[in-house]
Amino acid sequence: VSSVLLVLALVPLSACAPKVNDPGDVQAVKQTMEAYTKGIVAKDAPASVAMMTDTTAYFEPHMPAMTGKDAVAKLHQMIFDNFDVEMTPVVTDAQVEGNLAIMHGTYTQKLTPKAEGAAAMPDSGNWTVAARRQADGSWKWDWIMGASDQPVPGTTADGAEEQAVMQAVRELGAALVKRDMA
Repeated sequence: VSSVLLVLALVPLSACAPKVNDPGDVQAVKQTMEAYTKGIVAKDAPASVAMMTDTTAYFEPHMPAMTGKDAVAKLHQMIFDNFDVEMTPVVTDAQVEGNLAIMHGTYTQKLTPKAEGAAAMPDSGNWTVAARRQADGSWKWDWIMGASDQPVPGTTADGAEEQAVMQAVRELGAALVKRDMA
């Protein structure tokens, strides 16, 4: 009898537990990345931040952190004004528990300067998004963080460029001491 009472007492509590990985929620969270990508590819700054709020934290590789969709929209507009953008994100995982979600994936992108003769800048890496369900049921990003797989501009994975520059500096110093202008 006590087992039956325990089960009957727990049934209402299980109905109150947050939904975990509900397929509709997972798809809705993934669609925020699709909307972001469409906005970027279309060079539409307002569309590229539609899934953000005034408090979204935005972490872009090789740049200072930004807060809020307006700051990110300004960055995106500057990029759109100066570069042709190709971007392909891939969602590798999305998990939802109640009103919170985490999404992770990889990206490839290429920024091609509009200035004549400037080289394109390819990049690849991974990203993570934390999202929260809003009062209207939509999902908005609390933060997005990207991490590039590429070395910091001007560096190489093995340090060869840095070593070459250091060697040139040493040679210049030695030549100056010897007063060897050649």
